[in-house]
Amino acid sequence: MGTIKQKRREVLDIVTKHFNSKNRSVTCSGTCLYLSEDGSKCAVGMFIKDEYINDARWVSTHNETDANALLDPSDEILVEEYRGLGAEFWADVQSLHDREIYWNEKGLTTEGESEVNSIETDYRFACIGL
Repeated sequence: MGTIKQKRREVLDIVTKHFNSKNRSVTCSGTCLYLSEDGSKCAVGMFIKDEYINDARWVSTHNETDANALLDPSDEILVEEYRGLGAEFWADVQSLHDREIYWNEKGLTTEGESEVNSIETDYRFACIGL
């Protein structure tokens, strides 16, 4: 069990290593989904417990405001090891996922790398190694 900073670093690493422009959970119109019909999940969706992600009320479009609203202080919908990281952090990670400009076929674009650096600076964990 790591510190909040270590867990945030881990989440950011998982998200940035997993996604590229071809596997983000988005519709053909660019709308993001927690869980798409093909089974892909968005950044926050990757950390939502199965009983919630499979519930129809969560399988819908979302935006950054939704990420803040869903992740109340209890973090009830999240898998246990990723609770307590803060709704604002999750909104920032989701925003990274949602913006097409941050991704290419190989992963992060230059703009995406810059956004990751901003998140690392904002949460003061750029120098934490796992």
